[in-house]
Amino acid sequence: MRRYPLRVEYFNGIADCLLKSGVSAVYTAALPPGGSVEERASTLARFIAETVREEKLHLIAHSLGGLDSRHYVAHLGGAERVVSLTTLATPHRGSSLADLTSDLINPVLKLVGKLGRRTWMEELRRSTAAHHDLRPSSCAAFNARTPDVDGVVYHSWAGAPPREALHGLLEVPAAVLERLEGGLNDGFVSLASAKWSGWRGSVPADHISLVGWQFTSAAKRHFNPGEFYRTLLPDLAAAEKI
Repeated sequence: MRRYPLRVEYFNGIADCLLKSGVSAVYTAALPPGGSVEERASTLARFIAETVREEKLHLIAHSLGGLDSRHYVAHLGGAERVVSLTTLATPHRGSSLADLTSDLINPVLKLVGKLGRRTWMEELRRSTAAHHDLRPSSCAAFNARTPDVDGVVYHSWAGAPPREALHGLLEVPAAVLERLEGGLNDGFVSLASAKWSGWRGSVPADHISLVGWQFTSAAKRHFNPGEFYRTLLPDLAAAEKI
């Protein structure tokens, strides 16, 4: 990766779509992939403070990014600048999949510690902290100490694709999640967990398709990313008038 730098756009093609729809500026923050909500929110706060020129902004956050954004708004002064926060497939109530992955990671942490590799253990703990923070019990505690902030408009969406539109890589976690939690899910997050303040509904997209990455054949798709993100704009405009 150092020899052949590769830039991957997380929200695939979405920035261009929004700019062509009349949005004046679009910024995308790069956050530590497996970091804790607190670490990622701090990184988001620094990015906004150092990069975003506009005094006021709208946050559109996918998956774990929704929890980071809520932490930023509620605890790091973000309410002073954020007009609205729209969360897409955010596990507000956690995911049972995180319980499973945490149960796999914890023995590895203990083994590395017993081998005397404390530096490795701490680095592994830091880089996998998201798995702990996404557990339902952790999210319940997070929600209790992170209420919605008055003056900020919240919207939430979920992915609920038909089975044929689900990418093959997501079929197993989707089946596991359905068995553990029941109800609809997008392959990683259940509809019930994604449902939060300002509930706007669900769309026929899996967890990956929601950010513009469509790997299923065109015949199996039920979701148009560009069209969906354009439908968010009236809500954002309305939030500015409140």
